[in-house]
Amino acid sequence: NLNKETMPTAEQYQNQLFCTTADCPDGYRLVTGDVVGWGDIADTTIDLTIEECAQKCNSISNCGSFEYGKEGSKASKNGHAKTKSKAYCNFNSGKVPNNNQYLEQLLCVKLEPCAAGKYRYSDQEDCVSCQGNTISKSGARNCTACQTGTISNSLHTECVLCPANTYRGYHDDSCIDCPTKMLSPAGSTDCKGMFIGVQLK
Repeated sequence: NLNKETMPTAEQYQNQLFCTTADCPDGYRLVTGDVVGWGDIADTTIDLTIEECAQKCNSISNCGSFEYGKEGSKASKNGHAKTKSKAYCNFNSGKVPNNNQYLEQLLCVKLEPCAAGKYRYSDQEDCVSCQGNTISKSGARNCTACQTGTISNSLHTECVLCPANTYRGYHDDSCIDCPTKMLSPAGSTDCKGMFIGVQLK
């Protein structure tokens, strides 16, 4: 059976399996398991989307994870819900599950922001270093390319100007020395011919 819903709206029907494409929002990783209890740092919140649950967890200083599920459905004899279930969130200080998964509840664990010079896309667990002439700020989801005439520093945290009498074009990986009898100011994308009596600014 194919459904639009990503969360169950009734109790399990016989031995049917419920397979979902639901995932945790950005900054969180889906973990199999359960943190026992109904949240240890905030009251259970009803009628929020999973994105709103993540936003609330972000607003709580010691929130390390949240559980998202649905409750309140009454299953009829044929297994269909009589009443619409309500989504709920439990907020935990812990990040490590200490029990098996509870029903179809999702456990979303907060990921620590990546340091500047690194990035994490979606729910990747590990931060990845920026490569080439790219940089990133703390908590970035991707790296940003340096403009021509600049290169990234060794930590990939900022772009710096190519020194005077060097240049970097679009396809260059590093700052290149100007040819003989050609000059350039810092941050150049090419070099100019040297003329007597002309001083580059």
